Formats: sequence, structure tokens, C-alpha cells
Amino acid sequence: MIAGTVLNTFNNHARRVKMANLAQMVNVLQAVILTDEEKMIKTPTYHVMHMYKVHHDATLLPSSITNNPNTGGYL
Repeated sequence: MIAGTVLNTFNNHARRVKMANLAQMVNVLQAVILTDEEKMIKTPTYHVMHMYKVHHDATLLPSSITNNPNTGGYL
């Protein structure tokens, strides 16, 4: 959840955030990969990063919805 929230924040502020980096990727808190000798697993953070890779070099198209109270809540 935290990784997705942070990546959404970066996407929503793409005009101000020109570059973001993951300082440490292996065997730390919020790691992308965990290792133990010969074993390696991909963490949930890895899968969030994988889902967001389609946003690399993309253009943000802002959108919003406005609710008109006179229509009973329907657009």
C-alpha cells in the first residue's frame, strides 16, 4: 500500500518530480528482493514496481469528476 501511494504521489506531481530513485533494493525495509544465501524472493513491493513500470516516460493526463447536487448525485 505504501509503495503504491508513493508512486501515485510521484505520478500526480510529475511536473515537479523529475526523477525518483530507490536507494536500496535488496534485504532492507521495503525491499524489492529478499535473499538468503542461494534463495531469492520477489516481495510485494517488487510487484507494485512492476505494475507501475508502464508509467515510465508517460504523460500524465489529469482528470476530475464534479458532482452536481441538483441531479441527485448522478452525473
